[in-house]
Amino acid sequence: MAYDELSALPVLLRPMPGSRTPKSTFTPRPLRDADITAAVRWFNRAGHPNAPRAAVADALAFVAGEHMLSPIRDYLEGLQWDGKPRVADWLERYCGVAPANFARKVGQAWLVSAVARALQPGCKADCVLVLEGPQGAGKSSALRILAGEAWFHDGLADLHSKDASLALRGKWVIELPELAAMRRTDIEAAKAFLSRTEERYRPPYAHTEVVEPRRCVFAATTNRVDYLNDETGGRRFWPVKVGKTSLADLAADRDQIWAEAVALFRSGTIWWLDRVDEEEAALTVASRASDDPWTADVLSAVADKAESSTKDVLQLLGIPLERRGKPEAMRVASILTRAGWQRRGKFTSGPNRDLALYVAPDASDPD
Repeated sequence: MAYDELSALPVLLRPMPGSRTPKSTFTPRPLRDADITAAVRWFNRAGHPNAPRAAVADALAFVAGEHMLSPIRDYLEGLQWDGKPRVADWLERYCGVAPANFARKVGQAWLVSAVARALQPGCKADCVLVLEGPQGAGKSSALRILAGEAWFHDGLADLHSKDASLALRGKWVIELPELAAMRRTDIEAAKAFLSRTEERYRPPYAHTEVVEPRRCVFAATTNRVDYLNDETGGRRFWPVKVGKTSLADLAADRDQIWAEAVALFRSGTIWWLDRVDEEEAALTVASRASDDPWTADVLSAVADKAESSTKDVLQLLGIPLERRGKPEAMRVASILTRAGWQRRGKFTSGPNRDLALYVAPDASDPD
């Protein structure tokens, strides 16, 4: 017997004494009630006719706990990378995502974060890869292939309940529910849930609370373009638009993708975004937010301008100086971006020096 760290369950590695199942055909599986019954019967025949069932069950659990198994760790550490790079552009290659620096950064970071959670359980990995695309595009299937059927879960319960913690047991990749259906309170709950590095709860029928380091990462799928109702915390969501998926190729290359991700993790590759990339992520997420009541006023303020800064817009809107913080600037930047304005570096002189330069759609079009 052994204890599966991933599922937090005792597992049977060989048939129980007296079983008709040959060792050669037995597949390791979680311990069942019938196995405890078989063990009690074995003790009865072996000269311990009064062995209590509860004591036998406790003894089996104790023995299992002396031998730890970590299925995903064993899988990853058993891979041999062939040296061919696939991780950086896996979203382009297998999911039809348009080539872009942002997609490459988040695609690689998410894979490495999954390796980190498997090899270094409980590490910080609170970002969600969001696959956007029409229904039937293969978004969930791609996640399922990467994780493996046994280690994928797409039915996460209410994030406020302990059932959500229980659902993480035995899983490596968790697909979150439809983001567009989430209310603001749901988004807040999701942000708090994602930020956790361990689970604390009391399993059914258990007498004590357990503390389990997280071993999974999160992803989401959506067919909407305005699915976020809260722009704060946007750094946690990494959205990419899926095109034509190549699921057969993804399945064929799965082991090598993970083998390279392991090599990147061991070489010290980070699985989070630096400050510049994080700002790009926040802007990308902001473009997926629901309609902002500031939109009409912001676009009216810049209607006759070829370029602007968020500082200028906030001033034109009459926002008091003490309220012109980063959240307000990001809100304006989001509205401009959704309206087709492009960020073109920074102002190099004048009162806006070193501030982000936004160029109007007509001014940014070379034609």
